[in-house]
Amino acid sequence: MKWFLCILLTVSLIMGVFACALAEAEALSAEDMLAKGIQYEAGDGVEQDYAQAMEWYLKAAEAGSGEAMYKIGKFFQAGIGVDTDYALAMEWALKGSEAGSSSAMNLVGYLYSFGLGVDVDYNLAMEWYLKAVEAGNAKAMNNVGELYYYGYGVEQDYKLAMEWYLKAVDAENLPDSMFNIGWMYDNGEGVKKDVKTAAEWYRKSAEGGNAEAMYRYAQMLEKGQGGLKKDKELAQEWYDKAEAAGYKP
Repeated sequence: MKWFLCILLTVSLIMGVFACALAEAEALSAEDMLAKGIQYEAGDGVEQDYAQAMEWYLKAAEAGSGEAMYKIGKFFQAGIGVDTDYALAMEWALKGSEAGSSSAMNLVGYLYSFGLGVDVDYNLAMEWYLKAVEAGNAKAMNNVGELYYYGYGVEQDYKLAMEWYLKAVDAENLPDSMFNIGWMYDNGEGVKKDVKTAAEWYRKSAEGGNAEAMYRYAQMLEKGQGGLKKDKELAQEWYDKAEAAGYKP
């Protein structure tokens, strides 16, 4: 009889925990669920767990969060915690776009730009990037700049590329755009060559986390370029940071 009572007690406890968890999920808003997903994705205050992140993103998406739909699409695009699946990435990116996520719009453009799961189509890529730009997305501004820089689907135009990179920096201090600006000053593309200005942009980008900028800034420190005082010790620190961030020259 005691064992039977123990089993009943155990089942009751399990059901109680499940009911509490279910009640918690139902009480959370879509934004709260999205925040939970971001927390697990980043390992912010919890152990990093992509499966848990995906679970929360799916709940948030079901509640109508366009940003959660984007996150799901991004997971499938990059193979984060799931097998890479560009078709599903596009499906979720389009859903997120319909729900108003500028990040999702940018992802649709990215998939068209690189031909991931679809044929390369720079015109459609530009169209989606510009939709995201209208919604204020800085990464999309940078991506428009990339199309002009390389002349993909448009006439190559370094000056327009620079304009878009600067817009991205103004909107969000985007490290990738800072690097691109530095690179163009370093090589005199669309602007007068200015190694000192290039060094300043590389530094800003490096401090923002861009791995290639860390490497370029380290080179300038090592050689004393761009008005920088030669500092091999500091240069090595930046070389180490670039390597830790995954950059391989």
